[in-house]
Amino acid sequence: MDCPLAKAWWRHRYAQEAHRVFLRHSPEDLSRALRKPFRWERLVEDMISRLTVIGDSAIRPALVQCLAEGIGNTPKEMERLTPWIGRRSTVQAFGALGPQYVLDLVTKEFASLPESSS
Repeated sequence: MDCPLAKAWWRHRYAQEAHRVFLRHSPEDLSRALRKPFRWERLVEDMISRLTVIGDSAIRPALVQCLAEGIGNTPKEMERLTPWIGRRSTVQAFGALGPQYVLDLVTKEFASLPESSS
């Protein structure tokens, strides 16, 4: 996680993935959304150890798209976002529902929650 070249490569890969799925933002804009250290560190840490469901091929591109659209703008919001996705995924199996469904749910439900209830 400390190698700048590796970080850039993975950011680009995840940005390309989100771009292929949604075609809303350029890969460069999506990659830029992942550059904030608190976003990147939370995403990677959750995918590899704490909340591996974040790495699902339906969830990860939706999450990257959400970040590009302004969700997860603060460290506190990122701390709430990924566990919320994890909890919801255990009930609804996000991975089986597809990236667009995950994106819609996060942008509509998570974004409208008061800070104390997520």
